[in-house]
Amino acid sequence: MPTEMTSNSAALSLPGELTGEAIAAFQSRLDYALREGPDEVVLDCSHLVHVTSKDIALLWQVHEQCTSSGVAVRLAAMSPYLIRILKTLDLYEYFKQDSNEVRSALIDAVRPAGGSGEESIVDVCSATDESTAGAMEAFLRFLNRLKLPQIIEFELRTVFYEVVTNIRMHSGISHEDPIAFSVVASPALITLRFADSGAPFDPTEHRNDDTLRTAATDGRTRGFGITMIHKLADSVRYAREGDEINVLEITKGWSR
Repeated sequence: MPTEMTSNSAALSLPGELTGEAIAAFQSRLDYALREGPDEVVLDCSHLVHVTSKDIALLWQVHEQCTSSGVAVRLAAMSPYLIRILKTLDLYEYFKQDSNEVRSALIDAVRPAGGSGEESIVDVCSATDESTAGAMEAFLRFLNRLKLPQIIEFELRTVFYEVVTNIRMHSGISHEDPIAFSVVASPALITLRFADSGAPFDPTEHRNDDTLRTAATDGRTRGFGITMIHKLADSVRYAREGDEINVLEITKGWSR
């Protein structure tokens, strides 16, 4: 069989070298797959070691052919280089991404290294009210086990809520997209890490140290969340990994 069909999707591998023969063989497999009437075509991009304009042209050709047939295109095993080029050309959003790969990448971004005397959790939620509420409950159960002072627990709960809300409202991710988080409690420090696949946003560059009274006087009605995060945390660090993942790390000191 020219291509693999699984549960109404067709899986094809993009050729690593775009010779005339390789392109013709790939096109034949694609034509066969589309005649089978799948809901989506999954393109394995693992062979794209070097991303050239010919590779992008082939991807766009596949997108156009599938779109005209009413079939979605999902990219799998994308390298950071391919993602970078697609985003640079404003083509990234035209292709569906493998949700399992995104989820795994986000978990890897927040996964704690592990250390002596540490307790930790790693979890994932989607950007819906119900899912984020469940994530908050899991977070609070973890805090309860630590027997924190009530004011520290309140401040951490506030920080968690404000970070997740900011991601949901301003990152551009859909309700189905995952948000990963981890919490690590060492004897003196609690570290929270959040990861999402939304638009780049560095909250350390948007810190607002004005008092609420000044903000109210100026007529400002938003942006307090970031200020609250900075005020309640000991440190806030941001990194953009692989031009596709936002990672926010927040620490707060405490004692048992």
